[in-house]
Amino acid sequence: MRPLAALLLALAAPAPPRPDPAAATAAFREGHERYLAGDFEEAVRRYQAAVAAGLDGPALRYDLGNAWFRAGRPGMAAASWERALRLDPGDEEARANLELVRRPFASRLPWARPEPLGERVSARVSDLGAAFAFGVPWLLLWAALAARIRARPGRRGALSAAAALCGLLALGGGLLVAGKARELRAPRAVVVSPGAALREAPSPELAPSLELPEGAPLRALSAEGDWLRVRLPGGLEGWVRLDDVEIV
Repeated sequence: MRPLAALLLALAAPAPPRPDPAAATAAFREGHERYLAGDFEEAVRRYQAAVAAGLDGPALRYDLGNAWFRAGRPGMAAASWERALRLDPGDEEARANLELVRRPFASRLPWARPEPLGERVSARVSDLGAAFAFGVPWLLLWAALAARIRARPGRRGALSAAAALCGLLALGGGLLVAGKARELRAPRAVVVSPGAALREAPSPELAPSLELPEGAPLRALSAEGDWLRVRLPGGLEGWVRLDDVEIV
């Protein structure tokens, strides 16, 4: 069984070609044109060409998700919107589209419960934001303690209160950083194939224990061969084929 670090290396694409800003911009523009013309499959190809040429960002991932959805691939659309949120946790349009895709099965399946509060909060904060949320109050905490040592007795009470406040803020930031670390150990994944099956072990000979709908959110835990061990939002774990999911 491979840990997630090895898994991510195994799934990594070959080294991308040298960025070509002109080609990327042209492909992005052509993707918009094809989308507006109703040729959604070609829009997907043009947006993907923009990514291959070195262009990326929440706007491109959002538009690619829209094109995938219009092309009849809700799973790939959900994966693209998840990537948009990974790049910009404040993208409420991408979040709303994800909810739209998942609404049909959100209440039907027994495992489709909301993620824990900590994971939901962490998902709305960028990696850099979490680092700042911890680092800034941590530095201010030590600055307040150092100032308290040198301060006159009448000011020490205020500096102690400031240090305590900074300590609490640093604790909250530390929890965000811990949440981001958990995401690295168990990154988000999305079901992208219709009829994807969850099995109790990595073997096609076992009967599926559950059929997973396209767009369903998962957590990737480890890999073995062509199989991925995943955890569903309700806590149920099992195995799916690597080809049936996208790690985001």
